[in-house]
Amino acid sequence: MSMFCFQCQETLNNTGCTMKGVCGKNENVANLQDLLIDELKDISQNLEHSQTEKISEYGPFIMRALFSTITNANFD
Repeated sequence: MSMFCFQCQETLNNTGCTMKGVCGKNENVANLQDLLIDELKDISQNLEHSQTEKISEYGPFIMRALFSTITNANFD
């Protein structure tokens, strides 16, 4: 299966979209968004473990990046 998206409330039958998203998202975008979310998790964990003041510098970037993955917000 090249696409499995369950990032939103619109997923087909509440089980996830596997061909094309109900929202119109294609498999490439879904896969890139999954990768982005994984990387954001890594960044967040590294910042948390480093106990640095830079957390406030990265916060807005992380917030904007997460927002870009929500349904119909920014995936064209």
